[in-house]
Amino acid sequence: MAKGLARSLNRGSVAAQAIVKQSLSFEDVAISVNAAGAADGAGTAVVAHFPEGNILFLGATAYVKFAGPGDSADLEDNWDGSYSMSTAPLADGEITDDAERNIIYTSGFGGADAEVTGLIRGERGGVFVFDNTDASLEINLNLIVNAAGITEDASVDISASGIVHLAYIVLGDD
Repeated sequence: MAKGLARSLNRGSVAAQAIVKQSLSFEDVAISVNAAGAADGAGTAVVAHFPEGNILFLGATAYVKFAGPGDSADLEDNWDGSYSMSTAPLADGEITDDAERNIIYTSGFGGADAEVTGLIRGERGGVFVFDNTDASLEINLNLIVNAAGITEDASVDISASGIVHLAYIVLGDD
């Protein structure tokens, strides 16, 4: 095999690569967090998509920072909560279903400073297959704001910035 062939194969379509190692950055993604009564606030935003095909997921790490709108009467300056990344958006205001944390496990974090968190690390390892043969599979960022950090029945826009490092293999398509 010629010296350049291996390198050129790694630059081609992700469906042709043996193992895909991908870093996806996102900046100022808006998440509308809604509190129902005195419960935790919850919200979801799409940050990326997987390529079409059967995806053999190998693992991921993420580093995410959240920022409130600034001087919000509905969000405490030192709010805290948790986040996950998944192929499914939050269904019930809690990150409890495995489908709501199948890319990055639930990662809790302490108090923000002036509505802004530090960089929060999350990870997930494991080998399982996602069926994305219809090319609709999203990577959702799910956010929970603990009840003490958000006003009852309030809605607050929180922005997220970060990077997720993924490892997976595309096992063909139908």
